[in-house]
Amino acid sequence: MARQLGDPSLDSFYAYWLRIRGKKLLPRRRDFDPADIPSLLPYMTIVEAAGDRFRVRLIGTEVQRRIKGKAITPLFLDELEHGRYLAFLTEVYRTVIAQKKPVLSHTRYASPRGEISIRRLTVPFSERPGTVTQLMSLMVFSHAANDQDRMLTIYALPTPLARALDQVDAWLESPTLALLAESTGHWAGLRTLLDDGRIAGPRVHDARIAALCRLHGVRELWSADRDFTRFPGLAVVNPLIGRSA
Repeated sequence: MARQLGDPSLDSFYAYWLRIRGKKLLPRRRDFDPADIPSLLPYMTIVEAAGDRFRVRLIGTEVQRRIKGKAITPLFLDELEHGRYLAFLTEVYRTVIAQKKPVLSHTRYASPRGEISIRRLTVPFSERPGTVTQLMSLMVFSHAANDQDRMLTIYALPTPLARALDQVDAWLESPTLALLAESTGHWAGLRTLLDDGRIAGPRVHDARIAALCRLHGVRELWSADRDFTRFPGLAVVNPLIGRSA
């Protein structure tokens, strides 16, 4: 599999999860065989959803050494961590449970040996149809000094390229699809939006989409991006919440 996550270990773990999932929505715990990925085990954790809490079932030896500097007896998550880091991990786990998809996250951690950077891939497992019951995480550690991003960010994994291309092909085959293209008058409209809104940088692309909509008489744009609300004459509807942004 082509590298998607920027690290060979994360890529291998993700590819393994995809393989054991197969065509199922979620793999089962028994689909996982530790002998398949022995080199990754020291960097892994296994957490089990237990109501509103998370029970830590396994903590790899390298995770124990890097984070705590000593052996750790598996307990509930809120007995091991606290404060901002606990809130961050809880958000990661709840996001995986809600979306039923892997989540790639990044954070910093103040360990006994100093601040470290942690990239974590968390994947779901299920013992009940349609319900996430266990979460496995693989961690990659680096010195925080080498990473300038201090944001606590959760990333959804990208859709595999082949599936994304197939989806675009399906959209293009729809008899009700109308492609909006640049034509005479587009630049004048785009220039007005850029000048009036003092638009620069990445938002120029947003302005281009808004100008295309206005040129073709589109009055309502469905998007979860609130930046489009800056363009007059274009109503923005967030399809994830079903109301105007």
